[in-house]
Amino acid sequence: MQLQTCHFFSIMLRTFQSRKQVAQPFICFQCLARYHHNSSTNTSRRPQSRSQTKALENGRPREIRRQLHAGRVARSSVEAQNVTSSSQEPPLPPTRPNIRERLRQWEIENAASYKNPGFVLDKAKSGDVSNAVLQVTYNDFGGEAGELNVEAEEPIGLDINRFDMVDVGDSRNFFLPGDLVELTSIGNRRQELGIYVRELGPQAQFYTMSGRWIHRSAKNVTFFVPGFVEAQELDEIRPYLPEEAVDSSMEGKLQSFNESVPVGIGQPLIRKMLEFWNKTDSIYQRAAMDLDGAHKAVADIFHYKYCTLEEIAGKVLPKSVPKNEDGKHEWPALYAVHRALLKDDIGFTPVPLTAMRSNPRYEINGFSEVDCIRRVVGWVRKYTDTLLSQGVTRRGPSPGYFEFTEFTKTARRLIDLSRANREYTTHGTIGPSLITLEPGQNFRTGTPREAFGTTDMFFIRFLESWSCLGSFGPHSGLHGIGSTILRMIGRYQTEALDTKTAWTCLQELGALPPWENRSTFDLRLPYAGRQEAIKHRLHPAATFAGGVVKDKLAAIRKNWGKATIYCVDDAGALEIDDGFSLEATDEPGVYWIHVHIADPAAHLDPRGLISQFAERMTETIYLPDRVVPMLPPRHAQAHYSLAPSRPCLTFSTKTNLQGELLDGKITAGIVGNVKYLTRETFREITMGSNPVEYDFYVVGSHKPEPQVTRPLLNSSQFSEEEKEQMKILHSLGEARKAKLQARGGIFSGQPAPLISMSFGGFPWSKPKNITDSLQYFGDPTISVGIEKQVAGRLIKSEAVDTVGNIMIMTGEMAARWCSERSIPVPYRLTPHNPEKQDPSEYFQQTVVPAQGQPGGVSAEIMRNYFALIGKVQPSSIPGPHVALGVDMFTRVTSPLRRFGDLITHWQIEAALLHEARTGQSLAGKSKVDFLPFSQAQLDEMLPRMASRERLIATNTRKAERLTQLQFVLRAWKYGEAKLPNNLGFTARSINSDTNEIGGVVDALSFGGQMQVPPGIDIANINAGDRFEVEIENIDIYRSRVFFKCIRPIESEAELAAKERHTQ
Repeated sequence: MQLQTCHFFSIMLRTFQSRKQVAQPFICFQCLARYHHNSSTNTSRRPQSRSQTKALENGRPREIRRQLHAGRVARSSVEAQNVTSSSQEPPLPPTRPNIRERLRQWEIENAASYKNPGFVLDKAKSGDVSNAVLQVTYNDFGGEAGELNVEAEEPIGLDINRFDMVDVGDSRNFFLPGDLVELTSIGNRRQELGIYVRELGPQAQFYTMSGRWIHRSAKNVTFFVPGFVEAQELDEIRPYLPEEAVDSSMEGKLQSFNESVPVGIGQPLIRKMLEFWNKTDSIYQRAAMDLDGAHKAVADIFHYKYCTLEEIAGKVLPKSVPKNEDGKHEWPALYAVHRALLKDDIGFTPVPLTAMRSNPRYEINGFSEVDCIRRVVGWVRKYTDTLLSQGVTRRGPSPGYFEFTEFTKTARRLIDLSRANREYTTHGTIGPSLITLEPGQNFRTGTPREAFGTTDMFFIRFLESWSCLGSFGPHSGLHGIGSTILRMIGRYQTEALDTKTAWTCLQELGALPPWENRSTFDLRLPYAGRQEAIKHRLHPAATFAGGVVKDKLAAIRKNWGKATIYCVDDAGALEIDDGFSLEATDEPGVYWIHVHIADPAAHLDPRGLISQFAERMTETIYLPDRVVPMLPPRHAQAHYSLAPSRPCLTFSTKTNLQGELLDGKITAGIVGNVKYLTRETFREITMGSNPVEYDFYVVGSHKPEPQVTRPLLNSSQFSEEEKEQMKILHSLGEARKAKLQARGGIFSGQPAPLISMSFGGFPWSKPKNITDSLQYFGDPTISVGIEKQVAGRLIKSEAVDTVGNIMIMTGEMAARWCSERSIPVPYRLTPHNPEKQDPSEYFQQTVVPAQGQPGGVSAEIMRNYFALIGKVQPSSIPGPHVALGVDMFTRVTSPLRRFGDLITHWQIEAALLHEARTGQSLAGKSKVDFLPFSQAQLDEMLPRMASRERLIATNTRKAERLTQLQFVLRAWKYGEAKLPNNLGFTARSINSDTNEIGGVVDALSFGGQMQVPPGIDIANINAGDRFEVEIENIDIYRSRVFFKCIRPIESEAELAAKERHTQ
């Protein structure tokens, strides 16, 4: 508001001085009061030298020497003084009314009743935009407000494909004492270098270059230098630092030492940090022109690009900046580039789920999106300039005025048309359709209303950049442009003009389907929105030109003949990746388990167009409303999906009923006798019944049966011999699982809900015209399945079943096979963190005793155990995977839908061909120059691949939650389904600052927040306490649910005690 007022004042002032036609100029009260204050206190001013006067041409200081300043917007104090001293005096105030007299009179009349509200810290809630303009927070380093972490509150569904799709490769993903990090204040107003000292619970402790210490989260640190100083160099300062986490009021704030600390303490550390800072500043001065043009040097014309910091530095920094002996830039040079990139408001965005802390990745906006944003900004500003000049000048509307007004007219017309069919809501989405098409008609693609004009599309794309793609930083001034657009549309007078309202506006404009969620944009999926920045094309053609080749292993394939191969998967599975068979040996209780896996690698060029597309996709993406395949779906289903007479790569593991791995081998083959069944049928055969039951809740009326893509057999269609084989496979899997559990592997947990979205059988299809405004006459059917409860609690189920046990065994055997031959593949390992307790020690002391208790291992113990284990990371060198309890592990069972598995298959098949050609095993050999990917090439690929894997895993869970919230909204607000009565809310996290509790509603298996009512003291609430609640509000856009407390009920501990008593 202050900036807008000053801008208004400057226009009035210029008009008054130039035209002299305004009898009584309008002057802002704040600026006028500031003028009187300056006039009374600065009666004499220091005369300026000639050089100072010359440097202040046109009211702007001329920079003599360019420097890398500490903040994006903050100027040096000298520059600020020069600007203030040189600014022209405002015109004399009018004699009537006298503002000073008015203020004195107001003070006399109101001073007695005035209450000082105190300083309001404008720190936004998670997902909101905070005000860093009017309330500058130079000393608050608490970090930016990020997305709400709902995973910490929701049930943990253990899944080997979930908890090891995380950080990347050749760099550790945690801090060690002596690491140098960049700490950024809220709004990027100030940067401070700090040295990591230690972890204190949820807080990390840093010693900064200003000689102060700070506690804050270690998350969201985008730049760090590993091993900046030796850990021993911190011994001098460590005794004077707190040994426990600080109060939340101190968290994120720079703290000074008390007077008892010796003078000069920590000076060697400060000196090193300042030397690093000054060297960075020097490099920036030498390369300022190149750094300012970084976006032009690396951006694509239309689409997003992704580059690491080292890659950008290699393209941007001049040759005069020296490199290390390994050909890479030194750390100060990289930091100079990093700082320059963060100054660009819309060109570069740090990838939020980056896999390598020491070499961060950036999303680079294409020229088309940047041009669109700047064009809309120019139009909006010209429009506001025209409004401000009305009645003051005789000048007509500025260019851009009519573009904006025409869009607002179009927007109002389309919004009114939308509200005739769908209610506007404050929940981050519009309401259900009042009009529905006839049964069997496709409402999913929408009905065109009209085409957006060329100018309209610029505004639509700007709103997408703002609310869908997150192209603006949390403190960017461009948020004000978006708010101005919403304000001038004139249909959201009582709403916050923020990104949530912009998202809803796009739905009302017909630019977004009402059921769309933000995950499709976060994943940058093809045809998400109307942006040219996202590549609107799917898979390359499955031809020779696309990289399809003849079977490279045809000459060495083994025909598996009549061996029965069991393919167990969901009824609606589109591609079948794997199946398994059993072979008895001459030794009693010893068997070969053969896992036959689809073999696209033998038919694809590793560097062909299809493979390149698969690398960009990284995985097949499964969302509730669509599936986006990694490989061309029709070609993969017709040629690679496991079926009779199709090629396969078979991983054979020799094991016994004691769960020991005795031998392993890999064979190229062809499957013959393939039999398909569902997981439910397999459980029925091996365990006697289906032990898992669900309560299903549904909104909508057109849920179709899953489209079956293969002939599924039921239990009565298998012979007794085949049933016995499946029982043996189950026993072998359980024996191996028990072995790994004894070594620290975790294979059970609380189940996640089953969520699906249906459109009457109509699949997703690409839009016919991205310029059409669409109306949607119908809503999808959403189904939510919650596992049955006992005594108000979810039953803990075996999240890893027989199929999962066999797949883990196969991944362990494949890793050993590759390790013996020195073959680099994407191994998955758990790095050891010397700063934390040994996970095996915690496992033996805490997890093992809990396993014998009724109810098993609690969610809190599992969280603590996984926190000690840390994040699993891919590596080209093998290592232990603690969470699975194995010495080494790689994933090989899904090459149709995971690029990492495809890489491993290419490497293995090259080794098989080499062994067949030479007639010798590669075991014990180290020369592997025949492989399609060297270790150096793989190390370069792993960071990108792992970062994308983590992004997909996070947004898959996010999409499921947002779909579940759509179901809850339609059931709660519109009565489309009956929700369970007496919702029980279990506390998981407690925030005394906000008087809120985070927790989970077991009956619906999703998390939210509850405000503690006045009659309950939050200090007496513990994790595990339970309350009866009702839904108070839902915010789908920000993935929030708020509950209202009705009364306390029995806690988890009390329910567990009851369960033990009944046993």
